[in-house]
Amino acid sequence: GDDVMILLRDRTHARFYEDALRRAGIPYIGTGRGAFRQSLEVRDLLHLLHHLIEPYNDLALASALRSPLFAASEADLLRLVQNPPGSWHERLLRLPPDESPNNALARARRLLPRWSNYAVSLPVHDLLDRIYCDGNVVARYLAAAVPHLKPRIEANLNRLLDVALDIDSGRYPSLSHFLAYLENLSD
Repeated sequence: GDDVMILLRDRTHARFYEDALRRAGIPYIGTGRGAFRQSLEVRDLLHLLHHLIEPYNDLALASALRSPLFAASEADLLRLVQNPPGSWHERLLRLPPDESPNNALARARRLLPRWSNYAVSLPVHDLLDRIYCDGNVVARYLAAAVPHLKPRIEANLNRLLDVALDIDSGRYPSLSHFLAYLENLSD
């Protein structure tokens, strides 16, 4: 057939291969330990959650902004870089409000404060449920995906919700506890 298998000694650099394949529009299936947690869509959402509890985590915000959730361009990120002082979060909130609502940064400026408020008041599953609903998460990821990957991406996004519901036998862990749990999760 036309399939190719990439064998790696360990998964340390697997994400770079996955990133390159995705950017090139080449369908792939990741496998092995940590494939769920290392999938781009789950990593994007984990970066978003990290940003919600660590608003000064510029790297987490940049990753969330570049994801299909906001689909910010390099030019959008450059606007934040060139708008000091303060964290990227502060810079984002300082941008002029007269942008189109479909603009990635305007969308982030509208949604992130709402999600930050939810993060301190809602259980993790409910927070993710609101993010998925407000952010139209599944549809945005499926629209950005090559057809072959759509089922896997949708399954990973749904699994993240399931993990949030199942963790700690239904008790409500803090967002930081949930993130620590996922950092240690192996498939």
